[in-house]
Amino acid sequence: MFKINLKDIGEIYKIRIGHDNSGKDPRWYLEEIQLENIDTCELFCLTVDSWIAENENDGDTWKEMPIVRTNKASLPG
Repeated sequence: MFKINLKDIGEIYKIRIGHDNSGKDPRWYLEEIQLENIDTCELFCLTVDSWIAENENDGDTWKEMPIVRTNKASLPG
């Protein structure tokens, strides 16, 4: 688990997260991503429930997930 604080980056349409597959055991199991806008208290919880690793599932070290908002269309994945 880790936390990253950023300045306002505008409206988010999708998240892309991954790694460069370096290190002794670079695979990740990513359960969930939580994003919170501390100015508006808007919270997004994205369930991933997937390995991000070359030797697991689809072999991809990157995942993209659209942000789904009520009454707004999401961008294509």
